[in-house]
Amino acid sequence: LFDKSPVPTPSVSPLLPDADRYGLCVGMAWKMTAKTSFDVGFMHLKFATRSTKGANDDTYEGKYRTRAELLGFTIVHRF
Repeated sequence: LFDKSPVPTPSVSPLLPDADRYGLCVGMAWKMTAKTSFDVGFMHLKFATRSTKGANDDTYEGKYRTRAELLGFTIVHRF
């Protein structure tokens, strides 16, 4: 996936270090019984490096490099 950041460069700070990001997702489901399944999903997000040198409203100038690894598990039981 590709997600373009809605945050303008003057607003980027340590509280909001947003940037354009690329993501990769994968997941699987296992049927354990006729009514129960186990799901697992993983997402890797790589954010573009973003610089605020000379452009930040609050003088939080610098380079922001971010990444995220998200892992989720779900057990589903149907009654």
